[in-house]
Amino acid sequence: MWTDEMLKSHEKFAQWLIDNAETAYNPPMPIIDTTTTTPSEVAEQIKSYILRKWNERNAGVPAGKEQRSI
Repeated sequence: MWTDEMLKSHEKFAQWLIDNAETAYNPPMPIIDTTTTTPSEVAEQIKSYILRKWNERNAGVPAGKEQRSI
């Protein structure tokens, strides 16, 4: 079970991630606000991000020669 202290620590870290996602990571970490977003919409946003990055990584690579790991 999570204690109040653990919850506050997690909230503090989550806020740090939101505040620093664009600058602390390379590439910048995308943020998805799940406060009011449905699980299926979150999944679609994640899928879109992954496919966009996959396509960027494999642009110009002949079919069958795509990188296998992301």
